[in-house]
Amino acid sequence: MQREGLENGVYIRIGSTNKKADASIISELRRQNLNLSYDEKVYHQQSCKYLSKELIKNFANKYGDAERAPLDILIRDKYVQKTNSSCYPTVGAVLLFSETLLPEFEYASITLNRYEGTDRANLESTIQITHGGC
Repeated sequence: MQREGLENGVYIRIGSTNKKADASIISELRRQNLNLSYDEKVYHQQSCKYLSKELIKNFANKYGDAERAPLDILIRDKYVQKTNSSCYPTVGAVLLFSETLLPEFEYASITLNRYEGTDRANLESTIQITHGGC
């Protein structure tokens, strides 16, 4: 049997059948294998220059320290990845620090859950924030 390679030889089980995995599924499986959440994935389609300096500064003032530059705080907290002279944001950084939401992220939302106590047994309320607001 000849090996089909990664691009043609990856199959996923759906119910009782095996289906060939497309490129997006292979990418998702790779990400899961690295134990990364989607928002931690580096977004190579934009540079860090796309991010709002004002939003980064506000974040740095609230969650950083006075001795570090705002970009260094994003690097420390893994919102951006800097290699040599290139700087790329994560998906999370694009969502949090962009003035304008990119079309490919218009589906994005944040869900906030409030629980009674510390064991997450009793859900008190849920708020979902989308591009258009609450």
